[in-house]
Amino acid sequence: MNKDFKKEVEEIKRKLSIEKVLEKYGMLEGLKRTLSNNLYGPCPIHKGDNPHAFNVSLDKNLWNCFTRCGGGTVIDLIMKIENVSFKEAIKKAKRILKECNIEEYERKFKNIERNKPLEFRLILDHTHPYLIERRIKWETAHYFDIGYCNTGLLKGRIAIPIHDENGCLVAYAGRAINEKIKPKYKFPARFRKSLILYNYWRVKNNDNNKIVLVEGFFDVFRLYQAGYDAIALMGSSISDYQAYLLEKLDKKIIIMLDGDDAGRKGTEKLIEKLGHKIDYEIIYLPENKQPDDFGENELREIIG
Repeated sequence: MNKDFKKEVEEIKRKLSIEKVLEKYGMLEGLKRTLSNNLYGPCPIHKGDNPHAFNVSLDKNLWNCFTRCGGGTVIDLIMKIENVSFKEAIKKAKRILKECNIEEYERKFKNIERNKPLEFRLILDHTHPYLIERRIKWETAHYFDIGYCNTGLLKGRIAIPIHDENGCLVAYAGRAINEKIKPKYKFPARFRKSLILYNYWRVKNNDNNKIVLVEGFFDVFRLYQAGYDAIALMGSSISDYQAYLLEKLDKKIIIMLDGDDAGRKGTEKLIEKLGHKIDYEIIYLPENKQPDDFGENELREIIG
């Protein structure tokens, strides 16, 4: 057992409770709880009738069937219930843990104040020279509906529509076309960036089983032109809600943040938060480089 796999197994044993597994398999009913925080009753695995045969220590997260099934950890329990190998039990345990995490997130965010859908759409110029300068093809600009804005608060900027995970248009971001103009990006005053993964709604149900996670809008555009599904944090840090959205994806996440200090730190914190909850791979870019700096063929070589 290699070091990373062993660490993953220990993490599952620590975070996934036997009580939750029994609940998921419909085996919790019929068990009684003692004052010392144990569960006991007939064995729900072999369906025995001895009222004291099965015992669970909730504090230690261990179980035992005194008559037939043996005992052990939460992984041993899944092996016994499913009659599968250790590795197969790990896969099933990860799926159950993921479901539990998502349920916990959903309870946490049940009453959260969300970004409200916009009641208007901007008419934008998809052929502005700035987009050509940034090597964004007309087809890409049209697909993402990005372009130069001639009116309103984003006048003189490249406007980028932002949708929530359900595809509702909730904001426009404005990118300055002159590097001397500050701020470089302008967002609506009440827009909650922490509740959005840019482009998530487009790629979440795609057949592609890999998604590249990047920092910025133009990184997403460049990767799209290279043939990859990509989503953006719109920064280098990940919020709890963005983590929730990532966990819901049944895909491998290719983490490719910028090659600066913020990107490196962001990658470390992301792995601390989600390392054992998602299937991921990390691509470290050269110092001070970001995905948008590379050509399409270069990106294909980097990602593979």
